[in-house]
Amino acid sequence: MVEGKVHDFAIFKSVFAHVSFSQLTVWVDLGFLGIGDFSHPGSLFIPFKASKHHPLDEIAIEHNSIISSIRVRVEHAIANMKAFFVLRHKNRMRMESKLDTAFTICASLANFRLNSLNINR
Repeated sequence: MVEGKVHDFAIFKSVFAHVSFSQLTVWVDLGFLGIGDFSHPGSLFIPFKASKHHPLDEIAIEHNSIISSIRVRVEHAIANMKAFFVLRHKNRMRMESKLDTAFTICASLANFRLNSLNINR
């Protein structure tokens, strides 16, 4: 957990400074514009950015729509995990392994809830 107002990309750079992304596919939003220069991922999917004088063409709009439709699933999964109290607030666990276990349990419960909702439909 990071105190204060810190940009997501700044956190990313500090946490993943020594991780190789060369074999990974990375899906990010426009907040990570410099990620290609920083981490050199195998495949990078980032939306095109429009500006006042350079609006997006139809192909760029379609590209952004496809990326958004995939990324929204990830955002919803994160929101489902944050429904659990242990992930919403500052954690006092001193052992990192316990926090990892808590995160894994919350992710498993969120998946279980999602799967049970899909079965009942």
